[in-house]
Amino acid sequence: MLKPVIVFAAETKKGYSITGRYQDFVKIICKEFNLNNKKILWIAYNSIEVSGTMKAAVFMPKSRFGNEIFYSVKWRNLMSNEIKEISRFLPLIGS
Repeated sequence: MLKPVIVFAAETKKGYSITGRYQDFVKIICKEFNLNNKKILWIAYNSIEVSGTMKAAVFMPKSRFGNEIFYSVKWRNLMSNEIKEISRFLPLIGS
């Protein structure tokens, strides 16, 4: 696996979503744990959908204000090697 850290985000309550706030979520996690964003696989799990879908976030630098970098977020399907890697931590995924 090329990315040594996986952040797995799932909705925990109805009515609250971080979907529109991933940029802030990423900044907080990276700062709190002293992580490099480029070495993290960001995965969102949507349990509301019947099958429960997972998507990987791709962060692209959009603009800069001083030292602050703002990103745009695009979502893609997980690759087979990513599914295999995270299935070790989430056994229900592989079944």
